[in-house]
Amino acid sequence: MDQFSPAAYGSMVLFYFLNGSANQHLTVAEISQRLKTSLSKTLTRFYPLAGRIKDNTIIECNDDGAVFVEARVDFSLEKFLEKPEARATRKFIPVETESSEAYTGTLLLVQATYFACGGLALGVCTSHKIVDASSVCTFMKGWAATAIGSGQEAELPLFNAAATFPPQNYLPLKDQMRKGMQDFNENYVKKLQTGNAFMAICESSKEIGSLLQGENIDFYITTSLCRYPFYGFDFGWGKPDWAISPRDAYKNIIALMDTRDGDGIEAWVTLAAEDMQFFEQDQELLSFASLNPGISNPLKPKITYA
Repeated sequence: MDQFSPAAYGSMVLFYFLNGSANQHLTVAEISQRLKTSLSKTLTRFYPLAGRIKDNTIIECNDDGAVFVEARVDFSLEKFLEKPEARATRKFIPVETESSEAYTGTLLLVQATYFACGGLALGVCTSHKIVDASSVCTFMKGWAATAIGSGQEAELPLFNAAATFPPQNYLPLKDQMRKGMQDFNENYVKKLQTGNAFMAICESSKEIGSLLQGENIDFYITTSLCRYPFYGFDFGWGKPDWAISPRDAYKNIIALMDTRDGDGIEAWVTLAAEDMQFFEQDQELLSFASLNPGISNPLKPKITYA
């Protein structure tokens, strides 16, 4: 199935205020050293992430390594989160999500961005050819546990997917065959379980491709990262104050994530300008949702005046 995935990076950014945490005294150099040292140790267990994809068939575990970069911004994290913009969040990841580098280049890239206030944005990009949201969580959990010396750091991932879905020597590469990967309903799941995974995916891809070629079709994509534990990753300075998966600004995409308290849903909606105008004025929507509410600093309570 990974052979059908597009050459793109999945991304996640975790924002930490740091002030008020037990390790708020750490310097930028100390934070970076902790992140790099624990990342290096974690990659010995998640070693495919330090390799390279070869011939769209295997991961060559050659220990070429991952990328770690640092950046600084001259404004506060609190100011940025007052009204975060989707385009701006992409500045906190080290590579464009649609970069062709995801085919044969580095499979894991990390960017640590330090704010003037001492806050931190930790951006992680992984090749979607081999990593999905679930495996990102497994990796991040192991990395965070290693950073704080938790007993969970010995947790080992399983690399046995090829036994269930063996790679194929030839795959048609038609940007509709790839899109067909999104159609995994119950019928195709049953076929996957019978061992004929390749034919099931091909059949699904052909049907989706035919649909997209039709006229007067409004096509929308919805993706959900709800219930994934992105707010649980503590590297030694507390859990994230905000988490987001930056993505390119393609229209007709709705991305869902849990809020930090777990009681709500953040919906990032990208539409054409004329459609967005109607969407933002929908009274039924407004009765249930707040538009661009901003992210508050939990360490700095809001003051309301009567």
